[in-house]
Amino acid sequence: MTTLNDFSVADGNQYVLASYYNLLLGSILRKEFSNAVVMTTDLTLTDGDTAIQRLDCNGANRIVKVPPGANGNHPFFLINISAGNFTLTVKSNDGATTHQVLGQGEAAFMVPDGNGGYKDLTSSAMTSTVKTLLKTYFDTLYGGISERIISGPQGFGDNYVIVPSISANNLIVALKGVDGNDPSASNPLRFRVGDSKFTITAAVSYQKDAATNWCKAGSAELAGNAIDFFLYAIAETGASAGLKFGHSRIPYATTMSDFVNTVDNEKYIAGNWTNFNATDRVENIGRFRAQLSATAAFNWSIASQLVKNKPTFATEVLTWTPVITYSAESTNPTSNTPTTKNYQINYRTMVAHLESTLVRGSGNKVHTFFTLPFGTFAAGTSPANGLDSITAAGLSQGTTYISGNQITFFNRTMTNNGSYYATVTHTLS
Repeated sequence: MTTLNDFSVADGNQYVLASYYNLLLGSILRKEFSNAVVMTTDLTLTDGDTAIQRLDCNGANRIVKVPPGANGNHPFFLINISAGNFTLTVKSNDGATTHQVLGQGEAAFMVPDGNGGYKDLTSSAMTSTVKTLLKTYFDTLYGGISERIISGPQGFGDNYVIVPSISANNLIVALKGVDGNDPSASNPLRFRVGDSKFTITAAVSYQKDAATNWCKAGSAELAGNAIDFFLYAIAETGASAGLKFGHSRIPYATTMSDFVNTVDNEKYIAGNWTNFNATDRVENIGRFRAQLSATAAFNWSIASQLVKNKPTFATEVLTWTPVITYSAESTNPTSNTPTTKNYQINYRTMVAHLESTLVRGSGNKVHTFFTLPFGTFAAGTSPANGLDSITAAGLSQGTTYISGNQITFFNRTMTNNGSYYATVTHTLS
């Protein structure tokens, strides 16, 4: 049996600090300071035993007692190395206190409490205390870090995903944690809007019902076509002040004054705001895709989910349906069919590309107009790049411009079958 006496040294010229060395022996947790015992009866440890005790119960449940209280008390690491399913009960020296019952392969770390007894650092009560202390420490540490996180730049958000869905033809927009669960005290969403910081700890969503032409998304140009809506966090300061959310077709707003408070306007913001002020700050926090059917149902749908959970200032390349009209002279053509009608909004700039095939028949119209998916521009009338092959001159360039929400092919009297081509780059107001 290995004891501390096997490692102690005597005072002398070679070991001038022998007494101090011997005091430390009981605290050394190294393999060579371990002892293995095949128990034939219960065991009472002494201060002369090594710190590591590997105890084999040897076919029966056994008891091991710690030493009585004394200055020589040192820690013990006790391991049940029994080959069978036998328990090793760790007790106080007087047997009155059971510190722990160790199953096969389990261990206990007993340390003197400085008052004549021992404490089990591996007991469930002690482990719970340590866990509580560690949780308090790390909650304080990372709580402080979280507070610093929301002191990031304007528009910064943490732990959020945008979740659009459809219920009975109505649109529901919810914000959840990145784990897909609703916000809570342990799963908060954080945003900075302007210089205001917000923390969300409860479920948040809003609903926009069918039967309304929200944001002009059910217009002839857009009905049934996918639209990329930009989601905003709103620092509302009105009678119901707080953090609100809303979606719009424009990506560049910084205050509520950048929107138009008319439900069927292309610059409207639909959301859960109630009483905003024009100067209320807003931050673009992402984008989602949805579409609205035509009048009068104006039903919401989502053909395919496409969500961006970060500030996003451009749409994908989208499609619109131009409305075609004519003026001057008497007869419309047999048909005029758009084959390419794509557009993209990038911050304040809209780029649109149009190609349309004309079957003239007996048509003799002079001016042709194609509506655009957006109509609120910084300039009232501006030039556009246009070509057509509907006149005897073949493919040629005439006067093409934008006025209102229309591309105008001006003074191009149709004389044969052909095509229209236009590329538009325009600034949104």
